[in-house]
Amino acid sequence: MSSLKPTTGALPFILLTLILAGSLLLALRFGAVHLSGSEFLSALLGSGSYSNRFIVVELRAPRALMATLVGGGLAIAGASFQALLRNALAEPYILGISGGAAAGVVLMLAAGWVSATSFALPIAAFAGATLAVVLVFGVSLSANRRMDVRMLLL
Repeated sequence: MSSLKPTTGALPFILLTLILAGSLLLALRFGAVHLSGSEFLSALLGSGSYSNRFIVVELRAPRALMATLVGGGLAIAGASFQALLRNALAEPYILGISGGAAAGVVLMLAAGWVSATSFALPIAAFAGATLAVVLVFGVSLSANRRMDVRMLLL
């Protein structure tokens, strides 16, 4: 017989999901413009005044969702570094990824290509970081054709 009771492993996931949902609601509820509880609820349901709906749906909601996505992306990147390097204190500075991203941005600024598109700097940062990772992995693999974490860090 199966039980509907959550297992021990599911409890932290449920709690974190509830905390995330609560923080999203708080991000939608509070801001520079004070909205009462009824104004917020009516704007969230789409029946409030135009200005309140605009504030909640067009200004606060995209900002809260983007903050959630960016935070999740940073968490995934951090967990990937820690798993790759088998080190709980791993960070992007260890492999030179932050320096590569900065070098890509500086080259883009020095070349004067920033005004070409609005995505020029993020693309340059990503390209510089990717190049730094490829170079570090290449140097690490050139030692003995194995991916050894000690050689990677050195």
